[in-house]
Amino acid sequence: FTLCGIFLGWYIPFFFNFIIKRKFKIILNSILFIILGLFAGTLPYLIYFGISNSLKDLFEIYIYDNIFLYSEVESDNSSFIHTIKDLIQNLIWGAKDFHKYYPAGFYLIILGGLYCFFRKWRTQLIYAFSMFAFAFIFIFVAGRKYPYYSLGLTPIICLGFVPIFIILSSDNAINKLFSCKTYLVYIIIPGLIFYLTDNRYLLKLSKEELPQYKFANIISQTPDATLLNYGKLDLGLYTTTGIIPNCKYFCQLNVPLEIMKKTQDIYIEKGLCDYIVTFEDYPDDSTISNIDKNNLYILVDKVEYWYEDRLRYYSLYKLSDI
Repeated sequence: FTLCGIFLGWYIPFFFNFIIKRKFKIILNSILFIILGLFAGTLPYLIYFGISNSLKDLFEIYIYDNIFLYSEVESDNSSFIHTIKDLIQNLIWGAKDFHKYYPAGFYLIILGGLYCFFRKWRTQLIYAFSMFAFAFIFIFVAGRKYPYYSLGLTPIICLGFVPIFIILSSDNAINKLFSCKTYLVYIIIPGLIFYLTDNRYLLKLSKEELPQYKFANIISQTPDATLLNYGKLDLGLYTTTGIIPNCKYFCQLNVPLEIMKKTQDIYIEKGLCDYIVTFEDYPDDSTISNIDKNNLYILVDKVEYWYEDRLRYYSLYKLSDI
C-alpha cells in the first residue's frame, strides 16, 4: 500500500486541473478507468483465494493486518495532538533515513526541484512535488523504517538529472553524444553508484561464504528435510534449500502478531521441523533462548555475517534425533 502514494500524487494535479477547467466528464471517465484497472489487477487473486476458500485470510492478513497492525503509531493514546506529533515525528525520521541511505537521490530531488523553481516550470514542479509528497507520506507516516523503504522515492530522482543533461546538451545532439564530456558522465555515474551503494562489501564475498549457502549444504545431507525460519523475516534459506514450508507461520513477519511467536514456539516444543534457522543482532539476543532451553534441538553451525549496517550471528539448529 505504501507505493499507492506516488500514483495518487500523479492523479491529484490532473484532478484539480480538470475541476478548474470544468471537465467533469473526463474526471468521471478517469475514475472509472482507474477502478477498472485496480479490479483487473485484483481479479486473479480473488479467483485464486476464492477457489482455495481463503478469501477471509486474504482480507484479514493482506488488508486489515497491513493497514491497522503494521503502523508503529500509538493508537491507545486518546490525545489527538499526541497522534499528530507521532505522525510528524515519523515523517522526520523518514527524511533522515532517506538522506542516510540514499544521499545522492536526496540531493538530486532537491536539485531538480530548485531547477524547476528558478526556471519557472510550475507545472512540472507541481506534479513532481505532488508525487514526492504523497509517496513520502504513504511510505513513512506509519513509523516503519527499513533501508529499502526509500526505494519507493527513486522514480522522482529522475527530476534531478534534468538540469544535468540540459547543461550537457547542445544544438548538435548527434555530435554531443560522442563528445568527451558525455563519455565522462558514463564513467562518473557508474563510479558514483558503486561508491554510494551499501552493498559494495558483498562483491568480495563468494557464494560459499554466505550463511544461506553454508546452511543449505548442511541441510542437504538430510533427505526431505523440513525447516523453520524462527523469529525473523525470511532469511533466504527456503530459496537456497528448495524447501517448501510445512507450517503456517514459517517465518516471523514485521506485523506484531503475538500468535506468530506463540505458534512458532509450539512448533519448536513439538519438534515439528528438522531444522531451525534464526539470527541475533548481538551475542546476547534473546531470540535463541526458546530454542536453547528445548532439548530437542542442537546447534550445528553459527556464522557471523555483516548485513544492513550491523553484525549478525546466524544460527542453524537440528533435531537431535536425526
